[in-house]
Amino acid sequence: MDIGEIIGDALRYPTSDWMKVIELGILFLLSFLIVPAFLALGYSFRALKATIAGLDELPDFDEWVDMLIDGLKVFAVTIVYMIIPIIVIVVTMGLSSPAALPIGYPNMTDLAIMQPGMGIGILIAFILAILFGLLLTVAIAHMAFNDSLGAAFQIGEILNMRY
Repeated sequence: MDIGEIIGDALRYPTSDWMKVIELGILFLLSFLIVPAFLALGYSFRALKATIAGLDELPDFDEWVDMLIDGLKVFAVTIVYMIIPIIVIVVTMGLSSPAALPIGYPNMTDLAIMQPGMGIGILIAFILAILFGLLLTVAIAHMAFNDSLGAAFQIGEILNMRY
């Protein structure tokens, strides 16, 4: 399969049924209500499973409870994989804030000294987020392929995958 075919398939797949794309878009727009966000994640996971199974059309919007549960699973896996970058960001921000200085210390010189440390911490967190995000993407695909939440955490198997 050449790159032209891959791009063509990627463009044809979501446009195969515009109503399903619109329904998914509405779920994403209503994501501020929380439950639609999990439904959208669940539907995206269902679409991934259908693609892995070799289906060429978008899955139906049915079995809403299963879709919600799948969305919660994807969210949980995301939190677990991204916890380290989140901790690095929180610690960096906490140690770089004026509140971390002793009482009576927050003057402009102290704040200027803290800024490079904050930049380095954010850069490290950004790099970790990219690395863990890549691993997360493969873990969710592995979870979809095996139809098992536990498969998302089989790090050794995920890192040794051959295609």
